[in-house]
Amino acid sequence: MKRSGNAERRIQGQSDSPLTAKGEQQAMQVATRAKELGITHIISSDLGRTRRTAEIIAQACGCDIIFDSRLRELNMGVLETRNIDSLTEEEENWRRATGQWHR
Repeated sequence: MKRSGNAERRIQGQSDSPLTAKGEQQAMQVATRAKELGITHIISSDLGRTRRTAEIIAQACGCDIIFDSRLRELNMGVLETRNIDSLTEEEENWRRATGQWHR
């Protein structure tokens, strides 16, 4: 599983943001390793940043991609696109509580 990062510290959730230049570079590094590992299938969220990451990896591996909206990140509602540092204490507590599901 490949998880994306966020250099701007923005809450992305299901907001459909493009893959950054740094993200493209990181995806190419993952693609090189995925090819070495013999990856034959990719299943990805349908959001833009994850779609592009999957495309880069699939091109290197020569495999198809299945896009599935059920793999989208948690919908963070009104917090989406906000900078983490701008959250109130209550909002930060909620963000942390809802983010525990993947740990």
